[in-house]
Amino acid sequence: MSVKSINIMVNDYCNNKCNTCNIWKNTLHQNLSLENITALLDNFKDAEDISLTGGEPFLRHDLPEIISTIIQNASSLKMLFINTNGTSPEKVKNYLQRIPKKDSGLEVYL
Repeated sequence: MSVKSINIMVNDYCNNKCNTCNIWKNTLHQNLSLENITALLDNFKDAEDISLTGGEPFLRHDLPEIISTIIQNASSLKMLFINTNGTSPEKVKNYLQRIPKKDSGLEVYL
Protein backbone atom coordinates (compact mmCIF):
# COMPACT_ATOMS: atom_id res chain seq x y z
CA MET A 1 0.00 0.00 0.00
CA SER A 2 1.39 3.41 -0.92
CA VAL A 3 0.84 6.62 1.00
CA LYS A 4 -0.26 9.46 -1.27
CA SER A 5 -0.40 12.33 1.23
CA ILE A 6 1.96 13.22 4.09
CA ASN A 7 2.16 16.07 6.58
CA ILE A 8 5.62 17.09 7.81
CA MET A 9 5.92 19.22 10.94
CA VAL A 10 9.16 21.09 10.19
CA ASN A 11 9.30 22.95 13.51
CA ASP A 12 7.42 23.33 16.76
CA TYR A 13 7.51 27.07 17.41
CA CYS A 14 5.58 30.11 16.23
CA ASN A 15 5.74 33.90 16.38
CA ASN A 16 1.99 34.23 17.04
CA LYS A 17 0.12 33.65 20.28
CA CYS A 18 -3.16 32.35 18.89
CA ASN A 19 -5.97 31.36 21.25
CA THR A 20 -6.60 28.18 19.28
CA CYS A 21 -3.05 26.82 19.56
CA ASN A 22 -0.51 26.65 22.37
CA ILE A 23 2.56 25.80 20.30
CA TRP A 24 4.02 29.24 21.05
CA LYS A 25 4.45 28.06 24.66
CA ASN A 26 7.05 25.47 23.60
CA THR A 27 10.51 26.30 24.89
CA LEU A 28 12.60 23.48 23.38
CA HIS A 29 12.30 24.61 19.74
CA GLN A 30 13.02 21.31 18.03
CA ASN A 31 13.30 20.98 14.25
CA LEU A 32 13.37 18.04 11.92
CA SER A 33 16.78 18.12 10.27
CA LEU A 34 17.15 18.23 6.51
CA GLU A 35 18.64 14.73 6.76
CA ASN A 36 15.56 13.50 8.66
CA ILE A 37 13.28 14.98 6.03
CA THR A 38 15.28 13.35 3.23
CA ALA A 39 15.10 9.99 5.01
CA LEU A 40 11.37 10.44 5.50
CA LEU A 41 10.93 11.08 1.77
CA ASP A 42 12.85 7.86 1.02
CA ASN A 43 10.08 5.98 2.85
CA PHE A 44 7.23 7.78 1.06
CA LYS A 45 8.35 7.95 -2.57
CA ASP A 46 4.77 7.67 -3.86
CA ALA A 47 3.55 10.75 -1.97
CA GLU A 48 1.70 13.07 -4.33
CA ASP A 49 0.63 15.69 -1.80
CA ILE A 50 3.02 16.94 0.88
CA SER A 51 2.07 19.50 3.51
CA LEU A 52 4.62 21.43 5.56
CA THR A 53 3.43 22.70 8.90
CA GLY A 54 4.73 23.69 12.28
CA GLY A 55 4.53 26.03 14.35
CA GLU A 56 5.30 28.54 11.64
CA PRO A 57 7.33 26.90 8.82
CA PHE A 58 8.55 30.26 7.50
CA LEU A 59 10.55 30.80 10.71
CA ARG A 60 12.97 28.11 9.47
CA HIS A 61 15.93 29.84 7.84
CA ASP A 62 16.52 26.73 5.73
CA LEU A 63 12.93 26.35 4.49
CA PRO A 64 13.94 27.02 0.84
CA GLU A 65 16.45 24.16 1.10
CA ILE A 66 13.78 21.91 2.62
CA ILE A 67 11.41 22.76 -0.22
CA SER A 68 14.14 22.12 -2.81
CA THR A 69 14.94 18.77 -1.20
CA ILE A 70 11.29 17.77 -1.34
CA ILE A 71 10.98 18.80 -4.97
CA GLN A 72 14.14 16.87 -5.88
CA ASN A 73 13.34 13.71 -3.91
CA ALA A 74 9.58 13.31 -4.11
CA SER A 75 9.31 11.98 -7.66
CA SER A 76 5.49 11.61 -7.53
CA LEU A 77 4.90 15.09 -6.08
CA LYS A 78 1.90 16.90 -7.53
CA MET A 79 1.17 19.46 -4.83
CA LEU A 80 3.20 20.99 -2.01
CA PHE A 81 1.22 22.83 0.66
CA ILE A 82 2.78 25.18 3.22
CA ASN A 83 0.70 26.36 6.17
CA THR A 84 1.53 29.81 7.55
CA ASN A 85 0.04 32.34 9.94
CA GLY A 86 0.66 35.03 7.32
CA THR A 87 2.50 37.46 9.60
CA SER A 88 5.59 37.73 7.35
CA PRO A 89 4.37 38.13 3.75
CA GLU A 90 7.68 39.57 2.50
CA LYS A 91 9.61 36.62 3.94
CA VAL A 92 7.17 34.21 2.29
CA LYS A 93 7.59 35.98 -1.05
CA ASN A 94 11.39 35.98 -0.71
CA TYR A 95 11.52 32.28 0.21
CA LEU A 96 9.23 31.28 -2.65
CA GLN A 97 11.37 33.16 -5.14
CA ARG A 98 14.42 31.13 -4.02
CA ILE A 99 12.98 27.68 -4.73
CA PRO A 100 13.34 25.86 -8.06
CA LYS A 101 10.32 25.76 -10.32
CA LYS A 102 8.67 22.45 -11.17
CA ASP A 103 5.52 21.41 -12.97
CA SER A 104 3.89 20.56 -9.64
CA GLY A 105 1.76 23.08 -7.78
CA LEU A 106 2.69 25.01 -4.68
CA GLU A 107 0.11 26.52 -2.37
CA VAL A 108 0.65 28.67 0.68
CA TYR A 109 -2.24 28.62 3.18
CA LEU A 110 -2.87 31.54 5.49
